[in-house]
Amino acid sequence: MASFLPDQPKILDIGCGPGMQTIDLARTLPKAKIWAVDNHEPFIHRLALKAQAFQGRLIAQIGDMRQLEFPEAFFDLIWSEGAIYQMGFENGLKSWNPLLKNGGYMAVSEMVWLKKNPSYEVQLFWKGEYPEMSDVSTRLENIRENGFEPCGYFTLSESAWYDNYYHPLMKRVAELKCKYRMDAEALDILHELEQEEKIIGRNLETCNYAFFVCRKTTINM
Repeated sequence: MASFLPDQPKILDIGCGPGMQTIDLARTLPKAKIWAVDNHEPFIHRLALKAQAFQGRLIAQIGDMRQLEFPEAFFDLIWSEGAIYQMGFENGLKSWNPLLKNGGYMAVSEMVWLKKNPSYEVQLFWKGEYPEMSDVSTRLENIRENGFEPCGYFTLSESAWYDNYYHPLMKRVAELKCKYRMDAEALDILHELEQEEKIIGRNLETCNYAFFVCRKTTINM
């Protein structure tokens, strides 16, 4: 995708978290200027320290993805990993579209169904966590309906999302269970996380993150 971007692209990373992918973007595109936005202050403070190494090319700021204060048609690329679900997939596409230049690109990851008849337990889990979760074909149609042309997509490997997310999470849960062993409310939350990991682990073949890349086709007036 880098070959389709201008020489000095402007990039917005929405819901950047601690910014691991933001740093990768800054290293991969050494002439890019990147704005990274998240509403969790500790993540932004941590990323801001790392951003100093990029001499002003990487700007980390606290912000709400629902109320982004940037000019219209400002960015060449909008990037968002594992965050658009907070807006709802279609609402995110529609809301962020005006921030892109005409012909600009959006790259987002989204949890999708891989099989038509997933188990009841994983259906019940996602019904509570993300009721509007859908499949790849529906998301591609959503992309077309909201001013974009799909350029391609791929699903992540198990190690790229399940192992990298749940393995360290479960290690941290085990530590916190010792720390909060006398706190019933905290233990309930930790137990819920353990149950989540087990449900997802038993159903890896039915759901996964898909990474979509699309090009803006609507025109800013």
